[in-house]
Amino acid sequence: MSQFNKIYIDPNIYYVENFLSQEEVERVLSSTIEWRLINDDGNGADEFNEKDLEVLKEGGGVSRRLTGSLDSEEDFWWDIVVRRLRDLLDNDNEKYNAVPYITKYLPEGDWGLYYHYENHPDCGPIGQYTTLGFTLALNDGWTGGEVEFKNKPIKFKVKPGDILVFPASEEYTHAVHAVRGKERLVHSAFVYSNDFYESDICPNRFSKDYLTY
Repeated sequence: MSQFNKIYIDPNIYYVENFLSQEEVERVLSSTIEWRLINDDGNGADEFNEKDLEVLKEGGGVSRRLTGSLDSEEDFWWDIVVRRLRDLLDNDNEKYNAVPYITKYLPEGDWGLYYHYENHPDCGPIGQYTTLGFTLALNDGWTGGEVEFKNKPIKFKVKPGDILVFPASEEYTHAVHAVRGKERLVHSAFVYSNDFYESDICPNRFSKDYLTY
């Protein structure tokens, strides 16, 4: 039985309070983070230039995000996250991808909702293996930033240290509202079926060794 208290706001959407302690959250945020732009396809750009932030102020949706990788010597907390997520899922048929990155949503300006879901053909062959999405909040002090589900009467704001888990299916198409006042920092990623990690399309960065406990 899972050690976590799952609070359901839908039969298939739940959150867990204090998934990370405040001390653990602060340790994450004090780490060295290498920030990169996120392209319109959601992937990190090859290079990041501070001047590009000016361009982002005119953009919307996905283009108003940065992705950050933790310094390899400061990602000790990642083992904590991976182990807890494995316990949280409580499902031997799927695993969380163990890539240590953080997403920064930039404040200011108006940007439209970017609705998406992950297990569809447009995501490429990887989409067929995607089962769940989640958002682990790492800071507060901002307004807006709620996760909204297009086909459900649900709009939810995740608090620092809490994690929101939901299906990656079309029924749970979702978007993030514009952020005001301060940048929004989260770790949001996906869960894949076990078949993905044994497939030829599994990227090398999704280390099989990292997922074996």
